Amino acid sequence: MARIEAETGADIRAIWTPTVENCFKRLKSAQLDVIFLGWLELDETSDIFKGFAKSKKGEKNIIMHKLISDQDYRDAAGVTKEQGAVIDSWVPNCF
Repeated sequence: MARIEAETGADIRAIWTPTVENCFKRLKSAQLDVIFLGWLELDETSDIFKGFAKSKKGEKNIIMHKLISDQDYRDAAGVTKEQGAVIDSWVPNCF
């Protein structure tokens, strides 16, 4: 898929944004944990990750959605520009 995107100049995130309904609720809790770690460049021992990992699946879905779609939430959570760029370009591995 990456090769096709590169050759055509396509960008899936230009036309599709992950949401609770179309993405996050379809993933397992452990998958959300891995994505969260990658987005925020955290270590599994960090307090932020431990708090997220202990959350219920529905709460994780909401947090992931807010990280994707709510700049005020990102600002309050201390998401850096670099982390925001990772979040803004993320697509599931199946794409």
